[in-house]
Amino acid sequence: MKRQVKSSLDFLRFNANQKTVFGQSVISGVTDNATLFPALPVPVATLKAVNEELINSNGTAQSKATAARSHLTNSEKSWNSVFKKVANYVSAVADGNAEIVEKAGFKSTKSETTPTVINPVPSDFSVVIEKGTKGSFKAGCKSEPKTKAYVFVATDPEMSVKQNGDILIISVGDKVAYIKVDTRRETTFTDVTSKKTLAVSMYSVNTAGSSPTATWHDVTPQ
Repeated sequence: MKRQVKSSLDFLRFNANQKTVFGQSVISGVTDNATLFPALPVPVATLKAVNEELINSNGTAQSKATAARSHLTNSEKSWNSVFKKVANYVSAVADGNAEIVEKAGFKSTKSETTPTVINPVPSDFSVVIEKGTKGSFKAGCKSEPKTKAYVFVATDPEMSVKQNGDILIISVGDKVAYIKVDTRRETTFTDVTSKKTLAVSMYSVNTAGSSPTATWHDVTPQ
């Protein structure tokens, strides 16, 4: 079933270099066609400043310094926020007209059908000790259609694990985290520390992004 044409949000998954090039294209598009887009939710001057900031922070982050990488992360968040607002505004103005979407520098969804959406929280998630097998346990969930991968996480319960979109932010310290990606809905962790309690969760991934994490379970391998 065809859906109404809108501005594709694929650009949110670009890397920093790709985003700055794309951002300049959008800035040029909305500037050159200002009469089509008279009430931008974000001023062109702000779009230029945010795009320039991402260019600068991406260059600085090449040093791999922690502060520089953190600055890049914050710059990308700001960039994503303002350009997504403009994309949604352009979609509303275009009202299904792909040509108008593309004049603003965005890719239209005219070739897309039945759009993929991010999966919900994995259902029926469970963790089971494999009896008789030292340092082993199974974790799995109900299968989700069109899922490309399942991500399983096992950490010390005292560790802080937060999900920010497709990124897991883990406070490690002297603790150990096991993060496993599998194309199947069930996976087996091997060679983990015996008699050490782990907190285990997972999320699934499809072409639209990552689902929320499942409910956490504690497990103590033999």
